[in-house]
Amino acid sequence: LEDYFSKLTLSRKDFSADDWWGGLTQLSGDTRLEELALVFMKSGRSVPNELMPYANFSRFAEVEQEEKDFQLFKGLEEWMFPPSLGHLDAPRATVKVYGRVIKDKELPGLNRLGVEIHVIRPRTGDRVKTLDDMADLTMRAAHEQELFPADDWNFVRWSSAIRNDYDTEAELIPLEGADLLKWLVQWGKTDRIELESEGKPIEFMGRIIEMEPDLDKDKSNLYFTHTVKLPGKKSCPMSDVIFFAGEPTLALIGTEVFLLRNAPSAEVLGNWASKQKAPVSKLTHRLLTNLRKIKTTNGVNWEQLCETHKATPRFVFEMAEETVRLKLLAKSE
Repeated sequence: LEDYFSKLTLSRKDFSADDWWGGLTQLSGDTRLEELALVFMKSGRSVPNELMPYANFSRFAEVEQEEKDFQLFKGLEEWMFPPSLGHLDAPRATVKVYGRVIKDKELPGLNRLGVEIHVIRPRTGDRVKTLDDMADLTMRAAHEQELFPADDWNFVRWSSAIRNDYDTEAELIPLEGADLLKWLVQWGKTDRIELESEGKPIEFMGRIIEMEPDLDKDKSNLYFTHTVKLPGKKSCPMSDVIFFAGEPTLALIGTEVFLLRNAPSAEVLGNWASKQKAPVSKLTHRLLTNLRKIKTTNGVNWEQLCETHKATPRFVFEMAEETVRLKLLAKSE
């Protein structure tokens, strides 16, 4: 084998790193030649002409499938049961992530979630870190990983992997729409992101809310507004909801983030979230007409939007030069 490789100006190092040499030297005859041809195929090299009669392509396809299956199951294993690093000492560094609601300057009434990453060490104390700092941690010596709990290190690796989607030097990462959803899907069922104003972790369970038209009576005045329908036949006023910019539209109620179904445009939602209610006298006639026809689950009597009374139709014909125009009027009883 050594002489054969020398003739081809090759060496063992030119092939895959698998431990194939020892097994091959134990074989002889056609079996060895078939195995040698397989080694060439697995390494992506052309099979020499003298080995082509022994190249078993069916077996090569089976071996390739077996290796793909092994990688698949290895990936499933690492995903379902991530390997935990055995700490000789207790972890000496921790990662804290805080979420802060910040107003969107371009869309009044809407907000973003600003994420701030803190690394706490005994010597340096609490320091705010950027995504570049997270990447720097992963590229340091292996003992750096041993300083953090396993869950914290998972976040360090994840944030480092997605850093190029954001401003890597920003200490406060503003999130909205799809970016916010990506972070919530990853960490919304853990205690990873703490809502700064509440001192509790932000939750995301993928639940959906809707905005339902409603009326609010204040003394003699009638106002149009929306009630937010929550899962479990619960509801809350718009004043309890913080709406985020971007698509899909997300909303924060308490410490849980929801998806908003059938959201209006960002401009309309922002202005309506700022106003929250308006006198029915300011609504358009078409809006009033259509509101009287809807049925809602909150038991609102939409007939009270305006007074209705019977009328008889009156047709009026008008002559305008050579054109006859027909108008339909209503005469109130």
